[in-house]
Amino acid sequence: MSNPPHRDPGKKRRSSRAIFAVGFVSGVAALVAVSVTTVFGSSSSTAPASADTPVVTAAAAMSVFGNPRTSLDVLPDSASEVIDSFTPPPGSAVSESLQPGAVDVTKTHRLLSALGKGGSALYAMPTKKGNVCFFFTGGPYGGCVPSFGGELPVPDVIADPDQYWSGDPTEIFGLAPDSVVAINVVVNGQQHEARLANNAYFYELSDATEYPTQLVVEYRDGTSATMDLGSSPPQQ
Repeated sequence: MSNPPHRDPGKKRRSSRAIFAVGFVSGVAALVAVSVTTVFGSSSSTAPASADTPVVTAAAAMSVFGNPRTSLDVLPDSASEVIDSFTPPPGSAVSESLQPGAVDVTKTHRLLSALGKGGSALYAMPTKKGNVCFFFTGGPYGGCVPSFGGELPVPDVIADPDQYWSGDPTEIFGLAPDSVVAINVVVNGQQHEARLANNAYFYELSDATEYPTQLVVEYRDGTSATMDLGSSPPQQ
């Protein structure tokens, strides 16, 4: 995989399990593991239990974009550099098929707010190709998702605002289609229900000594899929 998701300089990160990695503005790594469909390059993902789930365009699967917008849905100024990074520069060798398409900033929505100890917010916006790009103020982090289903029921970003095993606890968040009714984060063998609303989810672990190992995605039709997140955080 090539470029990592956009993040603040001075933080550490590792990206993994990305399907199509979208080139973000790079810098000194932040501490974040990624399983989102971003742009630029590709690598394999860990297949969940229901890998044969039909794939649908991300924007079409998120009804939140049909909701009326308010002033709270306008992107903060800090998002501009991240959003600009979703589009490769002129002359880029990145294939058009791997690019998310132009972001429609007139349709941005704030999906979740007051997240974790940092009080972060998660925004999303569709693109002209039907992808959905997101901006998380707590990194900041950004990425783009072309679809749900198949080998990736929901994208996930595992981030730590300082470092794993100390300081603030690890966070996990991402987007979800309308068909998802619950997402449980497995920590030390126990399931913990993530906050799920407006086609997005978020969970902050209880303390810095913990790390999520699985996501259990529950669907409206009663089925579920389990995503393996690995057993340990990135090497520092």
